[in-house]
Amino acid sequence: MLLAIMDIGSSTIRLAIYQRQQNEFSLIFKKKRTVGLSAYIRAGNLTAEGIEKAGQVLCEFQNFLRELGIKKQFVLATAAIRNAGNRTDILREIYRMTKLKVRVLSGEEEAFFDFAGIQGNVLKTSFIVDIGGGSTEWLYQKDGRIVQSHSFPIGALSLYKEYVSGFLPTPAELVILRKVVQEHLRRAIPWPQVQRPVLYGMGGTMKSLYYLYRKIFSASKSEGMSIMNLAKIIGIYSKKEVLSERETVFLLTASGRE
Repeated sequence: MLLAIMDIGSSTIRLAIYQRQQNEFSLIFKKKRTVGLSAYIRAGNLTAEGIEKAGQVLCEFQNFLRELGIKKQFVLATAAIRNAGNRTDILREIYRMTKLKVRVLSGEEEAFFDFAGIQGNVLKTSFIVDIGGGSTEWLYQKDGRIVQSHSFPIGALSLYKEYVSGFLPTPAELVILRKVVQEHLRRAIPWPQVQRPVLYGMGGTMKSLYYLYRKIFSASKSEGMSIMNLAKIIGIYSKKEVLSERETVFLLTASGRE
């Protein structure tokens, strides 16, 4: 049996088609459209233009699935709709345009599905973070069980839209960004103190960052990212001077991957 899942994210809307054989699912096709719904948030609400763009992409995916004869379809949404003040109106309008019922995941559910997707590929004790466009899910797992999880209402796109005036953050804007993120971390549940902690990153933001990291430091795919080198990347791309051609190429190719 073939089934499709449409994922309405803050940066992209994705379509994934799976084949189910008994209790196993195999991903056989995926595509995405970059919409940037977080950029259409005004006074806490998703604008009519943003809703229209989301509906258009879903209609495009529907037509594609119709041609393939795939009738089993599920639509999920995360922070862009979850955090919107006009959430009910958004869901009503999307249903009017597409006749699709959207399930809005809570932050806790999003963290759980992150864990389900990566389980079996991580150390027994580790932290997992998924930086999305409009939210960030953070969890601590031990022996294959979630011990703590938290969903922060901040993401790469929403922070960029609110605090960055140009293409790259200035040193002053970086100070503000740090303070905002630190304040959210401070208000979260106290996290356990773990010796030599390992952090696993998920999602498009982390994929782009890892691509950039490997290019700059000539790292292999099997290597992780060190905190010291991540700080160097921040230093390179938040300086006032003009970037070198090499730095520009690395940045643009990384940002174009997700």
